[in-house]
Amino acid sequence: MITYDSPKHSNTKIFELLYSKRKKKEKEKESDITLLLQAIEAAENEYWNECGKGNFDYISRVSVPPGLDKGVMVALYTNQFAKKKGSGKLYHDEVVEGKICCYCGRHQARQADHYKEKAKFPLLSVFPANLLPSCGDCNQALRGVKHKFHGYFDNISTLDWLGAELCWDGDPEEMPDVNFYVKSSFSEDAGLVGRVDCTFEKAGIGTLWACELAPKIKLTRRILLRYGDLELRKLSIQDLKENNESNPFHDALFDAMLKSCWIRELPARK
Repeated sequence: MITYDSPKHSNTKIFELLYSKRKKKEKEKESDITLLLQAIEAAENEYWNECGKGNFDYISRVSVPPGLDKGVMVALYTNQFAKKKGSGKLYHDEVVEGKICCYCGRHQARQADHYKEKAKFPLLSVFPANLLPSCGDCNQALRGVKHKFHGYFDNISTLDWLGAELCWDGDPEEMPDVNFYVKSSFSEDAGLVGRVDCTFEKAGIGTLWACELAPKIKLTRRILLRYGDLELRKLSIQDLKENNESNPFHDALFDAMLKSCWIRELPARK
């Protein structure tokens, strides 16, 4: 899971830009727009305050002013913010372009995930700080999930949060499977542990990376078949770890290999 710097664009300024491009209703009053702008600013301040405290599941105390359609806010995202050639598309692209999905850490980000759902938090529909770079698979899998990793506020890059174990049935012709898991006590912040674990399970991140790293296991098997000496095997796996891309999943896989019965019991070919 990846942490990015949060976009700093004002919710009210983006709303004013997009709102000015929509078709105005005949009965629309200037006073209504003023009330809506005040609500949007209040929602932005509430978001920064609550998320800054780690209260990501907060229930908003700010509502759309009476007489105004909250569906308008949602439509602004679809028709002006995310739509090609829309007035706010550059803000959308700033969220996702050139970034890897903040949830799985594997796929290219193609979508902007509303951390606080736009249907329930319409005043945050076009607020960039509420939009996280996501791949389509994670965006779909995490839809409606409240207790998930926040790619702007949560940071696990320096924490030992991921573990792995190799599962092998002893058959020398069979490849072992790798099972990735979130360590239950990687942080004293129980809320952070819960968000990481929830995101990991709901998005199927362990399975994704197990498939991604299957070729590494095949490569390691060829090395083990070549060397019968345990110390040579360990040194070879350590070299693989140091010469491969460093990320939590690669490191956890090679560490699991070093601890496994596989490197001790797989017979070398004569």
